[in-house]
Amino acid sequence: PLIERHLDDAERGPHGSKQDHELAVADDETVLWTSEWCEACRELRAWMRDREINITMKDPDLVSAPGAVKAVPTLQLGKRRFITGAVKIQEYFESSGRGGRPIKT
Repeated sequence: PLIERHLDDAERGPHGSKQDHELAVADDETVLWTSEWCEACRELRAWMRDREINITMKDPDLVSAPGAVKAVPTLQLGKRRFITGAVKIQEYFESSGRGGRPIKT
């Protein structure tokens, strides 16, 4: 099952977190915060790949993340909107018309 995993301070990586959202993304950018060690993240990335959903992915263990990124996976929409948890992220893409199965031709 897809779940979310909360990050403790030690897991946030050497860069820590940034409270200033402007350091992370532009107003219109979408970023998936994901980590290699996270099973739910791997399953979500595969789900997105199957549906040809291509967005920027960043690992909070490697780059500074906004303070609002408390768990992975987290979808960041612009500077101020965050969706945490694989199921909620899938629901977001499905509701925006991007979560259906790809059409085989």
